[in-house]
Amino acid sequence: MTFAIIAAAIISGSVVERMRFGAYVILIMVWLMTVYLPLCYWVWGGGWMQQLGAKDFAGGTVVHISAGTSAYVGAHFLGVRENGPGEPHNVPFVILGGSLLWFGWTGFNGGSALAANSLACLAIANTYLAAAAGMTMWITMDWLKTGFPSSIGAMNGAVAGMVAITPAAGFVNPGCAMIIGLIGGLVCNCSMQLLRKYSPVDDSLACFGLHGIGGYTGAIILGFFDMDDGLFFGGGLKGGFRFLGVQTLCATAGGLFSGLVTACVFFALKSGMRVRVEKDTEHTGVDRYHAEKAYRQEDTDREHGATEQETQGAEIVEV
Repeated sequence: MTFAIIAAAIISGSVVERMRFGAYVILIMVWLMTVYLPLCYWVWGGGWMQQLGAKDFAGGTVVHISAGTSAYVGAHFLGVRENGPGEPHNVPFVILGGSLLWFGWTGFNGGSALAANSLACLAIANTYLAAAAGMTMWITMDWLKTGFPSSIGAMNGAVAGMVAITPAAGFVNPGCAMIIGLIGGLVCNCSMQLLRKYSPVDDSLACFGLHGIGGYTGAIILGFFDMDDGLFFGGGLKGGFRFLGVQTLCATAGGLFSGLVTACVFFALKSGMRVRVEKDTEHTGVDRYHAEKAYRQEDTDREHGATEQETQGAEIVEV
Protein backbone atom coordinates (compact mmCIF):
# COMPACT_ATOMS: atom_id res chain seq x y z
CA MET A 1 0.00 0.00 0.00
CA THR A 2 2.92 2.34 0.66
CA PHE A 3 4.25 1.57 -2.82
CA ALA A 4 0.80 2.42 -4.16
CA ILE A 5 1.02 5.85 -2.52
CA ILE A 6 4.44 6.41 -4.08
CA ALA A 7 3.12 5.45 -7.51
CA ALA A 8 0.34 8.01 -7.13
CA ALA A 9 2.88 10.66 -6.16
CA ILE A 10 4.96 9.91 -9.28
CA ILE A 11 1.92 10.43 -11.50
CA SER A 12 1.14 13.75 -9.80
CA GLY A 13 4.55 15.05 -10.85
CA SER A 14 3.61 15.03 -14.54
CA VAL A 15 0.16 16.61 -14.21
CA VAL A 16 1.05 19.24 -11.63
CA GLU A 17 -0.31 22.79 -12.18
CA ARG A 18 -2.96 21.60 -14.64
CA MET A 19 -5.21 18.90 -13.21
CA ARG A 20 -8.24 19.49 -10.99
CA PHE A 21 -7.89 17.86 -7.59
CA GLY A 22 -11.21 16.00 -7.79
CA ALA A 23 -10.30 14.52 -11.17
CA TYR A 24 -6.90 13.49 -9.84
CA VAL A 25 -8.47 11.70 -6.87
CA ILE A 26 -10.78 9.74 -9.17
CA LEU A 27 -7.90 8.97 -11.53
CA ILE A 28 -5.75 7.54 -8.73
CA MET A 29 -8.59 5.46 -7.29
CA VAL A 30 -9.36 3.91 -10.67
CA TRP A 31 -5.68 3.59 -11.63
CA LEU A 32 -4.81 1.67 -8.48
CA MET A 33 -7.55 -0.86 -9.17
CA THR A 34 -7.00 -1.25 -12.91
CA VAL A 35 -3.21 -0.87 -13.29
CA TYR A 36 -1.36 -1.18 -10.00
CA LEU A 37 -3.14 -4.18 -8.49
CA PRO A 38 -2.99 -6.34 -11.65
CA LEU A 39 0.74 -5.65 -11.96
CA CYS A 40 1.26 -6.51 -8.28
CA TYR A 41 -0.41 -9.85 -8.85
CA TRP A 42 1.43 -10.58 -12.10
CA VAL A 43 4.85 -9.84 -10.60
CA TRP A 44 4.56 -10.75 -6.91
CA GLY A 45 1.36 -12.77 -6.44
CA GLY A 46 1.90 -15.78 -8.66
CA GLY A 47 0.76 -14.17 -11.92
CA TRP A 48 2.08 -14.84 -15.40
CA MET A 49 5.19 -12.68 -15.06
CA GLN A 50 6.29 -14.45 -11.90
CA GLN A 51 5.53 -17.83 -13.50
CA LEU A 52 7.78 -16.93 -16.43
CA GLY A 53 10.59 -16.23 -13.95
CA ALA A 54 10.67 -12.43 -14.05
CA LYS A 55 12.25 -10.70 -11.05
CA ASP A 56 11.39 -7.33 -9.56
CA PHE A 57 12.81 -6.87 -6.08
CA ALA A 58 11.16 -3.60 -5.07
CA GLY A 59 8.90 -2.35 -7.83
CA GLY A 60 10.82 -1.48 -10.98
CA THR A 61 7.90 -2.61 -13.14
CA VAL A 62 5.11 -2.44 -10.58
CA VAL A 63 5.88 1.12 -9.43
CA HIS A 64 8.33 3.00 -11.64
CA ILE A 65 7.61 1.73 -15.14
CA SER A 66 3.85 1.74 -14.54
CA ALA A 67 3.66 5.14 -12.85
CA GLY A 68 6.22 6.79 -15.13
CA THR A 69 4.43 5.61 -18.27
CA SER A 70 1.01 6.50 -16.89
CA ALA A 71 2.29 9.95 -15.91
CA TYR A 72 3.47 10.54 -19.47
CA VAL A 73 0.11 9.49 -20.90
CA GLY A 74 -1.69 11.74 -18.44
CA ALA A 75 0.47 14.72 -19.37
CA HIS A 76 -0.32 14.06 -23.03
CA PHE A 77 -4.07 14.08 -22.41
CA LEU A 78 -3.88 17.30 -20.37
CA GLY A 79 -1.76 19.22 -22.86
CA VAL A 80 1.01 21.74 -22.28
CA ARG A 81 0.96 24.28 -19.46
CA GLU A 82 -0.41 27.73 -20.24
CA ASN A 83 2.54 29.42 -18.57
CA GLY A 84 5.09 27.19 -20.26
CA PRO A 85 7.84 25.13 -18.59
CA GLY A 86 9.58 26.77 -15.65
CA GLU A 87 12.66 26.29 -13.54
CA PRO A 88 12.61 25.08 -9.91
CA HIS A 89 11.97 28.18 -7.81
CA ASN A 90 13.71 26.92 -4.65
CA VAL A 91 16.92 24.95 -5.14
CA PRO A 92 17.43 24.21 -1.41
CA PHE A 93 13.97 22.58 -1.36
CA VAL A 94 14.99 20.46 -4.36
CA ILE A 95 18.03 19.27 -2.39
CA LEU A 96 15.89 18.67 0.69
CA GLY A 97 13.33 16.69 -1.30
CA GLY A 98 16.01 14.63 -3.00
CA SER A 99 17.63 13.88 0.34
CA LEU A 100 14.32 12.77 1.83
CA LEU A 101 13.81 10.51 -1.17
CA TRP A 102 17.26 9.03 -0.68
CA PHE A 103 16.50 8.34 2.99
CA GLY A 104 13.05 6.97 2.18
CA TRP A 105 14.49 4.59 -0.40
CA THR A 106 16.15 2.78 2.52
CA GLY A 107 12.72 1.48 3.42
CA PHE A 108 11.57 1.25 -0.19
CA ASN A 109 14.28 -1.21 -1.22
CA GLY A 110 15.54 -2.51 2.12
CA GLY A 111 12.03 -3.14 3.37
CA SER A 112 11.30 -5.28 0.33
CA ALA A 113 13.36 -8.04 1.95
CA LEU A 114 10.39 -8.30 4.38
CA ALA A 115 12.81 -8.90 7.29
CA ALA A 116 15.77 -7.29 9.04
CA ASN A 117 18.30 -9.70 7.58
CA SER A 118 21.34 -9.89 5.32
CA LEU A 119 19.18 -9.50 2.20
CA ALA A 120 17.86 -6.19 3.52
CA CYS A 121 21.43 -5.06 4.26
CA LEU A 122 22.48 -5.95 0.71
CA ALA A 123 19.50 -4.08 -0.78
CA ILE A 124 20.24 -0.95 1.27
CA ALA A 125 23.96 -1.00 0.44
CA ASN A 126 23.21 -1.46 -3.25
CA THR A 127 20.67 1.36 -3.17
CA TYR A 128 23.11 3.85 -1.66
CA LEU A 129 25.93 2.84 -4.00
CA ALA A 130 23.69 3.11 -7.06
CA ALA A 131 22.43 6.52 -5.94
CA ALA A 132 25.98 7.80 -5.50
CA ALA A 133 27.00 6.36 -8.88
CA GLY A 134 23.98 7.89 -10.63
CA MET A 135 24.71 11.26 -9.04
CA THR A 136 28.34 11.07 -10.16
CA MET A 137 27.37 10.22 -13.72
CA TRP A 138 24.79 13.02 -13.96
CA ILE A 139 27.15 15.63 -12.54
CA THR A 140 29.88 14.53 -14.94
CA MET A 141 27.57 14.76 -17.95
CA ASP A 142 26.32 18.20 -16.96
CA TRP A 143 29.89 19.34 -16.37
CA LEU A 144 31.01 18.16 -19.80
CA LYS A 145 27.97 19.65 -21.54
CA THR A 146 27.61 23.02 -19.79
CA GLY A 147 30.96 23.54 -18.11
CA PHE A 148 29.63 23.41 -14.56
CA PRO A 149 27.86 20.90 -12.29
CA SER A 150 24.54 21.67 -10.60
CA SER A 151 22.88 20.59 -7.38
CA ILE A 152 19.59 19.97 -9.20
CA GLY A 153 21.40 17.68 -11.61
CA ALA A 154 22.99 15.88 -8.66
CA MET A 155 19.57 15.14 -7.19
CA ASN A 156 18.24 13.97 -10.55
CA GLY A 157 21.22 11.65 -10.87
CA ALA A 158 20.70 10.18 -7.42
CA VAL A 159 17.04 9.48 -8.17
CA ALA A 160 17.96 7.94 -11.53
CA GLY A 161 20.42 5.61 -9.83
CA MET A 162 17.90 4.57 -7.18
CA VAL A 163 15.15 3.96 -9.72
CA ALA A 164 17.46 1.81 -11.84
CA ILE A 165 18.60 -0.32 -8.88
CA THR A 166 15.09 -0.80 -7.48
CA PRO A 167 14.20 -3.96 -9.46
CA ALA A 168 17.67 -5.41 -8.79
CA ALA A 169 18.48 -4.24 -5.26
CA GLY A 170 18.48 -7.69 -3.64
CA PHE A 171 19.64 -9.67 -6.67
CA VAL A 172 23.04 -8.16 -7.55
CA ASN A 173 26.35 -7.59 -5.78
CA PRO A 174 27.55 -4.10 -4.76
CA GLY A 175 29.96 -3.79 -7.68
CA CYS A 176 27.17 -4.42 -10.17
CA ALA A 177 24.94 -2.01 -8.24
CA MET A 178 27.41 0.80 -8.95
CA ILE A 179 27.45 -0.12 -12.65
CA ILE A 180 23.65 -0.10 -12.71
CA GLY A 181 23.66 3.34 -11.05
CA LEU A 182 26.11 4.69 -13.62
CA ILE A 183 24.10 3.30 -16.53
CA GLY A 184 20.85 4.56 -14.99
CA GLY A 185 22.25 8.07 -14.64
CA LEU A 186 23.54 8.03 -18.22
CA VAL A 187 20.36 6.67 -19.80
CA CYS A 188 17.99 8.91 -17.81
CA ASN A 189 20.05 12.03 -18.51
CA CYS A 190 20.11 11.34 -22.25
CA SER A 191 16.42 10.40 -22.36
CA MET A 192 15.38 13.56 -20.52
CA GLN A 193 17.37 15.71 -22.94
CA LEU A 194 15.84 13.97 -25.95
CA LEU A 195 12.30 14.17 -24.54
CA ARG A 196 12.70 17.88 -23.80
CA LYS A 197 13.92 18.51 -27.33
CA TYR A 198 11.64 16.29 -29.39
CA SER A 199 8.60 15.29 -27.34
CA PRO A 200 5.47 17.49 -27.51
CA VAL A 201 4.31 16.15 -24.12
CA ASP A 202 4.71 18.57 -21.20
CA ASP A 203 5.96 16.17 -18.50
CA SER A 204 6.36 18.75 -15.72
CA LEU A 205 8.86 16.88 -13.52
CA ALA A 206 10.24 14.52 -16.18
CA CYS A 207 8.61 11.55 -14.47
CA PHE A 208 8.76 9.39 -17.57
CA GLY A 209 12.41 10.21 -18.23
CA LEU A 210 13.41 9.38 -14.66
CA HIS A 211 10.97 6.75 -13.44
CA GLY A 212 9.65 5.16 -16.61
CA ILE A 213 12.95 4.97 -18.49
CA GLY A 214 14.97 4.39 -15.31
CA GLY A 215 12.77 1.50 -14.16
CA TYR A 216 12.86 -0.07 -17.61
CA THR A 217 16.65 0.27 -17.73
CA GLY A 218 17.07 -1.39 -14.33
CA ALA A 219 14.75 -4.27 -15.22
CA ILE A 220 16.70 -5.01 -18.41
CA ILE A 221 20.14 -4.69 -16.80
CA LEU A 222 19.10 -7.18 -14.12
CA GLY A 223 19.00 -9.72 -16.93
CA PHE A 224 22.78 -9.35 -17.17
CA PHE A 225 23.82 -8.98 -13.54
CA ASP A 226 21.45 -11.18 -11.50
CA MET A 227 23.62 -13.33 -9.24
CA ASP A 228 21.62 -16.52 -9.92
CA ASP A 229 20.16 -16.24 -13.42
CA GLY A 230 21.98 -13.33 -15.07
CA LEU A 231 23.75 -13.64 -18.42
CA PHE A 232 27.07 -12.61 -16.85
CA PHE A 233 26.71 -14.79 -13.74
CA GLY A 234 24.86 -17.96 -12.79
CA GLY A 235 22.46 -18.22 -15.70
CA GLY A 236 24.91 -19.46 -18.28
CA LEU A 237 24.55 -18.68 -21.97
CA LYS A 238 21.20 -20.35 -22.62
CA GLY A 239 19.62 -19.63 -19.24
CA GLY A 240 21.03 -16.10 -19.18
CA PHE A 241 19.58 -15.18 -22.56
CA ARG A 242 16.24 -16.67 -21.56
CA PHE A 243 16.17 -14.65 -18.33
CA LEU A 244 17.17 -11.49 -20.20
CA GLY A 245 14.34 -12.10 -22.65
CA VAL A 246 11.85 -12.63 -19.84
CA GLN A 247 12.93 -9.40 -18.15
CA THR A 248 12.63 -7.47 -21.40
CA LEU A 249 9.22 -8.97 -22.22
CA CYS A 250 7.71 -8.32 -18.79
CA ALA A 251 9.09 -4.78 -18.46
CA THR A 252 7.78 -3.91 -21.93
CA ALA A 253 4.41 -5.52 -21.26
CA GLY A 254 4.12 -3.66 -17.95
CA GLY A 255 4.75 -0.33 -19.64
CA LEU A 256 2.36 -0.98 -22.53
CA PHE A 257 -0.37 -2.22 -20.21
CA SER A 258 -0.02 0.81 -17.93
CA GLY A 259 -0.08 3.27 -20.81
CA LEU A 260 -3.09 1.74 -22.56
CA VAL A 261 -5.22 1.42 -19.43
CA THR A 262 -4.31 4.94 -18.29
CA ALA A 263 -5.29 6.30 -21.70
CA CYS A 264 -8.69 4.61 -21.37
CA VAL A 265 -9.16 6.02 -17.86
CA PHE A 266 -8.26 9.55 -18.98
CA PHE A 267 -10.56 9.30 -21.99
CA ALA A 268 -13.43 8.27 -19.73
CA LEU A 269 -12.65 11.06 -17.26
CA LYS A 270 -12.52 13.73 -19.96
CA SER A 271 -15.81 12.46 -21.36
CA GLY A 272 -17.61 12.76 -18.03
CA MET A 273 -16.10 15.76 -16.22
CA ARG A 274 -13.73 18.70 -16.43
CA VAL A 275 -10.23 17.36 -15.83
CA ARG A 276 -8.08 20.45 -16.30
CA VAL A 277 -8.30 23.60 -14.21
CA GLU A 278 -9.61 26.78 -15.80
CA LYS A 279 -7.14 29.00 -17.66
CA ASP A 280 -7.32 31.89 -15.21
CA THR A 281 -6.69 29.49 -12.33
CA GLU A 282 -3.71 28.04 -14.16
CA HIS A 283 -2.27 31.51 -14.77
CA THR A 284 -2.69 32.68 -11.19
CA GLY A 285 -1.64 29.34 -9.72
CA VAL A 286 -3.57 26.38 -8.36
CA ASP A 287 -2.97 27.53 -4.79
CA ARG A 288 -5.88 29.91 -5.28
CA TYR A 289 -8.00 27.02 -6.56
CA HIS A 290 -7.69 25.62 -3.02
CA ALA A 291 -8.18 29.05 -1.39
CA GLU A 292 -4.56 29.08 -0.21
CA LYS A 293 -1.64 31.44 -0.65
CA ALA A 294 1.88 30.11 -0.74
CA TYR A 295 3.52 33.53 -1.05
CA ARG A 296 2.00 36.52 0.75
CA GLN A 297 4.37 38.94 -0.94
CA GLU A 298 2.66 38.38 -4.29
CA ASP A 299 -0.61 39.90 -3.04
CA THR A 300 1.19 42.86 -1.52
CA ASP A 301 2.97 43.55 -4.78
CA ARG A 302 -0.27 43.40 -6.76
CA GLU A 303 -2.09 45.70 -4.36
CA HIS A 304 0.61 48.36 -4.61
CA GLY A 305 1.08 47.91 -8.34
CA ALA A 306 4.73 47.09 -7.96
CA THR A 307 6.63 46.48 -11.16
CA GLU A 308 8.83 43.45 -11.59
CA GLN A 309 11.94 45.58 -11.16
CA GLU A 310 10.62 47.12 -7.96
CA THR A 311 9.74 43.71 -6.60
CA GLN A 312 13.20 42.38 -7.35
CA GLY A 313 14.73 45.43 -5.70
CA ALA A 314 12.61 44.87 -2.59
CA GLU A 315 13.72 41.26 -2.42
CA ILE A 316 17.37 42.26 -2.67
CA VAL A 317 17.01 44.82 0.10
CA GLU A 318 15.21 42.27 2.28
CA VAL A 319 18.01 39.74 1.80
